[in-house]
Amino acid sequence: MSFFKKFFRKKSDQDLIHELIPPTEEMVSEGDRTYRGFIKNYNQYIEKGILPKPNGYTPIKPSGKGLFKARLFSSQFIPVVIIFKYEKYTELFEQFSGIASGVAIKDIMNPENQPHFSREEAILIADDYMIDVAKAIIVDLKQGGTTQINVMEGTESDAFNTLVNIFHDNLKESIGVENYTSEVIDNFDQAVKMNVANSISYTLKWARSV
Repeated sequence: MSFFKKFFRKKSDQDLIHELIPPTEEMVSEGDRTYRGFIKNYNQYIEKGILPKPNGYTPIKPSGKGLFKARLFSSQFIPVVIIFKYEKYTELFEQFSGIASGVAIKDIMNPENQPHFSREEAILIADDYMIDVAKAIIVDLKQGGTTQINVMEGTESDAFNTLVNIFHDNLKESIGVENYTSEVIDNFDQAVKMNVANSISYTLKWARSV
């Protein structure tokens, strides 16, 4: 490859990264808001008697680990656009996936913000978690992408349901494994599925536009 071709290809790669940062930030922000909303709903369901009150119950707040995982989960959809649209750009995907994880930890890493989660704690869990999320997104997209219609019809892919289970696990980090009963899952499951389907649809939109 000539110097000029190499130079312009790299510039094009950086242009793509620059283009995908805003939607990644949007996804992370939405993931943060949605996660806090689920925790708020859990407390309201307890207070209204929709869910049984656990022994020693006090209102739940989002944990640092749970919120970080929720933000990291949301950050990995847009990077998959690269590998879905340009499968040869594996290194670029890895580069942007790392950038996206930085977006996920940026605000929550500040000790002045609550909840707080440290960079050191994030490093311990980020890589394996990102791989699990990205793999499931890629498989679901390659099968056409699970939509809200699929959710309503009960025709989700196995990969999509893997993402749903990861989302539920994120909520367990704050609510607690012992409190995250089958009754809680039943109350949250449809909303979780719709949220994940929205993320898949948004990812497909960007995959078709870049």
